[in-house]
Amino acid sequence: MNPDINVEEQMLGEFALLVPSGDEPPDISEGYIELERVQRLAGRWVIQEYRFAVALWYELLTHYRRALEGQTPALDNAGGARREILTLGLGSSKIALDATLAGYYSVAMACIRHIAECWFNSRYLECHPDKWRAFYRRTPGTPKVKVPDTDGLIKDVIACNHPLAPSSTAKRMQKVWNEGSKGVHVSGEGMVQASTDDANVYHVGPTFSLSMALTTFANGLLATEPLTRETVSFLRFDDPKAPGLANRLSEKVDNAISSLELLQPKRENSR
Repeated sequence: MNPDINVEEQMLGEFALLVPSGDEPPDISEGYIELERVQRLAGRWVIQEYRFAVALWYELLTHYRRALEGQTPALDNAGGARREILTLGLGSSKIALDATLAGYYSVAMACIRHIAECWFNSRYLECHPDKWRAFYRRTPGTPKVKVPDTDGLIKDVIACNHPLAPSSTAKRMQKVWNEGSKGVHVSGEGMVQASTDDANVYHVGPTFSLSMALTTFANGLLATEPLTRETVSFLRFDDPKAPGLANRLSEKVDNAISSLELLQPKRENSR
């Protein structure tokens, strides 16, 4: 990885696009292009208005990815499973940010729930490394290994009260998981994303809701920071700078959450 990314490299240019070919209709890309166009416009505006939150999420993704990149310490079976789970969380965090910038809040919250689940599963394996087989397809002839359902697994991690994930941290992540779970399902709160103040006029695709944007930013940061710490602590434990980095990121997230709470308007009426 080259840390000296220049401005040209940061401007990612044209997005991937399927070009009509053969007997495909010439307007095949119309829906995608229009959604992408509005999404990019929305994202640029949100970045300008809430730069502090976006910049911090970027920073978390940078350190998260660096911890996963390249050669890692020798891992046992449980460790390998944890590394793969943490890799899944990185992708979910990136997509959650993209969806937040575009105003796809329900999608963002679903990804945030997945981030929290990755953290809980990694923590569960830290406390129960013998359960690693339960996370893979069972090989014929091997014993079946069971793990609790998500609620049970969360309670187990809270009870474990591991020094690197005390119960207070686990309970905080549990709240994030609960908030994400609300966003996964079709609800009146999510449906207001499609409505406007004008009768019979609806948003199509990307939109913006101040309350939802601030809520999603807060939950996304609260979910990504512990998973970043988890990854740095697990895969870069031999780096003397790792603990200090993790603590600085945690402090930055706490400060950002306070700023987001001050900006949060009164709760919007749900339909």
